[in-house]
Amino acid sequence: MNSVDVLQLVTASSCLTLALVHLRIWFGERTTSSHLGFAIVAVGVAGFALAEAGMARAATAEQFGAMLRLVHLPIFAMVVGIILFVRDLFRTARPWLAHVAWVSNLVTLAALGTSPYGDYVSIHSLERTTFLGSDVTVVSGETSAWHWVGQAGFVVLTVFVVDAAWPLWRSGDARLRRRATLIGGSLVLFVVFAAGEAALNFAGILQRPLLSAPFFFPVLMAMGFELSDDVLRASRLTRALQESESALREVASEAQRLSGRLIHAQEEERSRIARELHDDLSQRLGVMSLQLDLLRRSTDVAARDTQVTRLASDIKGIATEIHALSHRLHPAKLDQLGLTTATRAWCRDIGVESGRLIDVRTEDVPANLAPDTALCLYRLLQETTRNVARHSGATSIEVTLAREGSDLRLVVRDNGRGCDVARAERSGGLGLVSMRERVRSLAGTLTIASSPGSGTRIEARVPIVLRDDDARGEVAVHASA
Repeated sequence: MNSVDVLQLVTASSCLTLALVHLRIWFGERTTSSHLGFAIVAVGVAGFALAEAGMARAATAEQFGAMLRLVHLPIFAMVVGIILFVRDLFRTARPWLAHVAWVSNLVTLAALGTSPYGDYVSIHSLERTTFLGSDVTVVSGETSAWHWVGQAGFVVLTVFVVDAAWPLWRSGDARLRRRATLIGGSLVLFVVFAAGEAALNFAGILQRPLLSAPFFFPVLMAMGFELSDDVLRASRLTRALQESESALREVASEAQRLSGRLIHAQEEERSRIARELHDDLSQRLGVMSLQLDLLRRSTDVAARDTQVTRLASDIKGIATEIHALSHRLHPAKLDQLGLTTATRAWCRDIGVESGRLIDVRTEDVPANLAPDTALCLYRLLQETTRNVARHSGATSIEVTLAREGSDLRLVVRDNGRGCDVARAERSGGLGLVSMRERVRSLAGTLTIASSPGSGTRIEARVPIVLRDDDARGEVAVHASA
């Protein structure tokens, strides 16, 4: 076995190995045809190399002609594979150019594949010569006109590749430019080299054996490099999706746990209200009923006046407690007077209760916000000011409620002892969780800035949404302006 045989056999075996690898990838993922195209090209190059080796070893004109007929089959496979590869990987190819390229090569395959001497009408001479230190066969003869039809097909294939690579080069994207240069450039260079070598040989200008297949192997490696880049990116994407899926499972688990805690907190609140109604208000009303019955029987006018005064005071106290309980369940002031007034009233009440003066500033707050928006900010105000009053030890509390562009901003700032926000969130307290969920449900943001000994600043921003009637009115005002 001479050096030319070894070179062609190494080329063929390497190409078949690559073809098997990419066929396996394509069978696993058939949504793209680039791996299939690569495998077809690799098989075609292997067949091309074996046919060229057969021509170099041919001892008669008939043997040479048989190999020359056979070589058009792997050449056609290479053309089809290149078209599939470029169309799928570049996504910019013109279908009509692809059809012209493969049809012209199919016509050449049909015409020359049945000719006794392939691309030759007749072979005039067959000689043995030395090439790369090996004894090889070279021939000369009359070239068939169909050979030049095949050459024209290679010209169309070159135009097809250049036309598909050009938009990628113009895109300005570094990765696409590299792809256009590496794949488009190497394919064009090889097609020009192979077609030029064949043309010179069949024109009788170049007297040496056909040896194009080994020169296609670097092109095949470039094609494989680009496909491996896509495989690596797909692998990274899969890994990222797996990490996202794991994170989503953790979030779902946390949401489920939080949901259970919120339901438990809700039931505790209902139990507390039930106990308050039963153990306090119900018993006090029962006592008042007995007192009224005794009052009805009493004949002491002075005692009756004293008892009536006491009963009136008790009734007023019960009414106050029922009002407070009702306000905790749903703030009627918010619906009746709007967010600005409700904010000032709450800050006044919590300030009296805690013995601290709260500085309240409001600016350009819409009078009739959507109920969800107003309730969200009001509940945030309640939660934050209660926490400040009970736990911060602050001597100064500032509340700012103002419109900024299309958002409504609520800021609660104090000079208290502060806290470690990350630690507070890790502890899983429902206060912070409920505040964040309220703001997130309205596509808003909540920012908490605090550190031990430096006070706390809580800022919430939510998009301004007006009630339906008010939204239409505001649109009309802007339109007229």
